Amino acid sequence: MKRRLTFVLLTAAIGAQSFALTACSSERKDLLSLETCSSLVFPHGVKLVEFEQQTGFGDEVVTAVVEIPADEMDDFKTKSGLAKFTAGVPKDWKYHWRDTKSLPLLESEQAYRADEGQLAQTRWVAYTTKDTSEIVFIHAVC
Repeated sequence: MKRRLTFVLLTAAIGAQSFALTACSSERKDLLSLETCSSLVFPHGVKLVEFEQQTGFGDEVVTAVVEIPADEMDDFKTKSGLAKFTAGVPKDWKYHWRDTKSLPLLESEQAYRADEGQLAQTRWVAYTTKDTSEIVFIHAVC
């Protein structure tokens, strides 16, 4: 009986570690896909909160929400070529994140959107502050 219990506990521990490694690997893969499609450069402290990837009509559409430590946000903006942000997020932009749990954060008066002119047709980036992090909403078509 004791041996069987030890085996069950050992198997459960190994299974939990495998699940954790798979989740980490999947998050890295999703972040890489997001960087490639959106031409964004994420800092080391980024955390993927939500991610969805779809393919249709020859395009790949990536929608995501990431959390970036506030002290790394300027570096993210600079490396990603996001020079100008404007206060407020248009209603039609919010449509792209309608299925995310984080959408209510964009209702904040401290929500901003990237003003990129012509590039705005291929990527939309908006962010708002939550505690000591910036919650960044991304929608990209590639």
